[in-house]
Amino acid sequence: MRPNMRVAPKKTIEQQSELVLHRTRSSLIRQRTSVINALLGVVASKDDTRLARTVRAPIVALDQLRALKAHILEFDGKILQWHRPNEPQ
Repeated sequence: MRPNMRVAPKKTIEQQSELVLHRTRSSLIRQRTSVINALLGVVASKDDTRLARTVRAPIVALDQLRALKAHILEFDGKILQWHRPNEPQ
């Protein structure tokens, strides 16, 4: 180890757990962004016959988008619960 190098204190299990919540939420947001970008702004229902069948197929990704949103909201709630006991009085 170099003489001027600092060693970070070891994180507690609870701190590591909180980091996992934040990393997982960030991953879900990246996935959501990826699905949105894949849809290329196509807005329609998967049963919409005005669109070619090949364009309607990716619309199924809307179900995935809804599921990702639900998971993100779930993690938002967990993170809020985590921080409530630590709020300044």
